[in-house]
Amino acid sequence: MRPLLTLILVSAAMIGCSGGSASGSGAQTSTAPRRGSSNVISRSELASLNEGSSALEAIQRLRPTMLRTRGGGSILLAADPIHVFLNSNRLGDPESLGSVQASELQEIRFLSASEATQKWGTGYTNGAIQLTSRTR
Repeated sequence: MRPLLTLILVSAAMIGCSGGSASGSGAQTSTAPRRGSSNVISRSELASLNEGSSALEAIQRLRPTMLRTRGGGSILLAADPIHVFLNSNRLGDPESLGSVQASELQEIRFLSASEATQKWGTGYTNGAIQLTSRTR
């Protein structure tokens, strides 16, 4: 019984010392901008897009889950669109993202239903996307 316990403890210690890096070096070789939060598209990520890309194209390419409506088994939840804001002004639904150039933005942020409700009040069951203009 004691040799089995020793084997388990030694194995656990070896796994803990491995550092968790598959390559062993931990270095990133990609030149792509580093992805941050799943709810935020940063300026550096937006800069990596093709010239003339819209905010809609940026989201579709970098964080397509921002456009997915959430909701349980209720038809009413699925019918509520994701609302879009430019700075603090209501822009419209996700189709309105096509009218904003990604190069003009500092950040694109998805706000959950509770975050959007805290910021703007009720009526955001599928959340909101907030675009922040780039300061020049």
